[in-house]
Amino acid sequence: MHHTFHTHPALATATTLAAALLLGACASVQPARMALPAGLDAHTEPLPVQGLGGKRRGELAVGAARGSFDRNADQLSVFGMLDFDRGGARYTLHPAGAAEVEAQCRQRQTGGQVGILALPLRPYAVSCQWRDGARLTLEADPRAARTQEGRLGRYEGAGVQLQLSSVHRLQGSKLPVVQPAGYTFTHQGVVVGAVDLTESARPLLWRPPAGQPLHDAVTHAALALALMWEPAGRQP
Repeated sequence: MHHTFHTHPALATATTLAAALLLGACASVQPARMALPAGLDAHTEPLPVQGLGGKRRGELAVGAARGSFDRNADQLSVFGMLDFDRGGARYTLHPAGAAEVEAQCRQRQTGGQVGILALPLRPYAVSCQWRDGARLTLEADPRAARTQEGRLGRYEGAGVQLQLSSVHRLQGSKLPVVQPAGYTFTHQGVVVGAVDLTESARPLLWRPPAGQPLHDAVTHAALALALMWEPAGRQP
């Protein structure tokens, strides 16, 4: 015997409305973002660093500039008591109408384990050098709370000095996160740029306008930090 089932019009309408509301709610969910520091225009559209993904090497793009990168991160554990994290990155960038930029970075961290206690025997640190002589250093912030892996650093190049500081707050949240959500770049006490690393596959960059020395300095420092893999987030 053949049976034909009909959906009541009111039920069909309610189902359609519920599905639409669910899709709308999903679409309205925004990814977590680093809380922007005072001094940066929250209404300014950030520039994405494209091409990184979760790859060890490949092509990248920052605005009109194109380049390539190669990075790594490894860990050696000794009897489950000592952990040696090492890694680094190299990149080249070809800004439009300017000389090629080339940088090489290294990172390291050594930790110990005693029972359930984790001991930072040699805190996280990064050092970078550019072909034109610019340098970047980043180290653990001794003033940071124990629940945060705070970091401080400096970039020096082409007569420009930037102070680097990790950010551990997300937009709309009062609770800090452990690892850096991103970094700010300060020049002579004024925040001039930032890089958001909450979506590590596609970092976001705020920088001064093109044509200013700070524009290049912030770009170079931000790209170096964006390429660093966190020890806890090593890629296969």
